[in-house]
Amino acid sequence: MRPLRSLTLVVAVMAVGFALSACRTSGEDKTYNYDPAAHQRAVELKSKVQTVMANSTEAYSAHRAAVDAVNADLENAYELSAAAPDNQTIADEWAAIKNPGGDLYGGYVRLWQARGRVDEATRDAAMTKVTAHLDYILCLEAAKRTKAGVCTPPETSAPAAAAPGPVPAAPPPA
Repeated sequence: MRPLRSLTLVVAVMAVGFALSACRTSGEDKTYNYDPAAHQRAVELKSKVQTVMANSTEAYSAHRAAVDAVNADLENAYELSAAAPDNQTIADEWAAIKNPGGDLYGGYVRLWQARGRVDEATRDAAMTKVTAHLDYILCLEAAKRTKAGVCTPPETSAPAAAAPGPVPAAPPPA
C-alpha cells in the first residue's frame, strides 16, 4: 500500500503544479508593478493640465509660468514612465500628451501661445480629448494595482478615409 500512497501524493502534487501553471496562459499575462507615486503623479497632473487649459481663454502671457511648470511635470512623468520596465503604453501616452506637434495638450498650448487666447468651444473640445487620454493613463496605472481589468484607449484622430469602428481594448501595461 505504501507505493500506491506515494504515487497518489506525487500525482496530486503534479496536478496542483499543472493547475497553477495553467493560470498563466501566455507571455502577455504578467504580474504588474503598481507604483503608487506614478498613480499619484498622474492624478495631480490631470488636475494641473485641466487648470491650465481652463485658463486658456485668457492671455497666454498671464499663464506662461503655469504652462512651463506643467510642461516640466509632463516631461518628468514621461521620463519616469519610459524608464520603468514594461511600461511602454503609459510612456507613449505621456509622450503623445506633451507633444507640441500633436493634437493633445502640447499642441493645444502651442496653439494658445500662437493665438494669445483660445475660444471656449475650442478649449472645451481640447479638454475633453486631453482628459480622455489622462483618464486612460489613470486606468492603466490602476490596473497595475488590481492586476485586472481592461482599459479602453481613447479615440484617436483618424483620416477621413479610415473605416470607423470600435477601438480594440488594450490590456493593462506590465
